Amino acid sequence: MGGQTRLAIRRAAELGDGWHPVGATPAAPLEPEDLLKDMKLHARYAERAGRDPAKIEVSVKTPLYDGSRATGRERRRFTGSPDQIASVIRMYQDVGVSHLIFDVRSADISETLERLEWLVRDVVPQV
Repeated sequence: MGGQTRLAIRRAAELGDGWHPVGATPAAPLEPEDLLKDMKLHARYAERAGRDPAKIEVSVKTPLYDGSRATGRERRRFTGSPDQIASVIRMYQDVGVSHLIFDVRSADISETLERLEWLVRDVVPQV
């Protein structure tokens, strides 16, 4: 079940096998710090419904940027070296995300395939 309103979070906690929160800006990932508060609310709703919140899968979709993209003074999440991206993945795991869906699309199919291969070869083995 998807959504990030209180009602959507409650519905996923009470009825769903999984929850897919959706951020306000689809082109940017939900920050783990922001997601943590919603995860706590989700857990409370699940427990009130007599469910184990750990048994409800949580998935988040995020773009996988190339290493040169940044916003302001800080490096944008899911940019940089394989080590840096693996570190961000672990941050999401730490708040309870069980699945990350990476958007690796590009206008050029060969670039899309290169990004996907890089992700699988260099990043995934680290997590």
